[in-house]
Amino acid sequence: MKRRNFIGNSLGTAALFAGAGGCSTPRDKTGTAATSSREIGNIGSMTIQEVLAQYEYDLFEDYIPFHDKYVINLDRGCYYATTGNDGSHANTHTNSSYMGRGIWCYSFLYNHLDKKDRYLDISKKGIEFIMKHQPKGTDHWPESYSEDGKVLGD
Repeated sequence: MKRRNFIGNSLGTAALFAGAGGCSTPRDKTGTAATSSREIGNIGSMTIQEVLAQYEYDLFEDYIPFHDKYVINLDRGCYYATTGNDGSHANTHTNSSYMGRGIWCYSFLYNHLDKKDRYLDISKKGIEFIMKHQPKGTDHWPESYSEDGKVLGD
């Protein structure tokens, strides 16, 4: 599925289920459900197409390029957890939950939005990084790691 279709379908589905949380369909004085000539109107001052274009820009032109440049260390397989908005790092550590989110996000990008080999490589490298310390039995994953994969102060 193309990412445009995915985003469009997702917003359409979200709009259909927006009333499921306790909101009811507007009704006229007779109790009949009110109808509209439009399926979905504006969101704030933006049309649905403008919102979709903004989300697509934010994800593919801003967020992912930022992560590619400052967060992902493809040579080592880690994703830096403490990256500031300017790309600076408070340290070069990562943690299990951040690695898990990164693996999931890049796998999702590859499987559902854009079959770029880079997304698959980032996911695979993250899995290789974290699996070096897979817990045994009922043990938990280590809390944090250095960028070279050493467990930090568990």
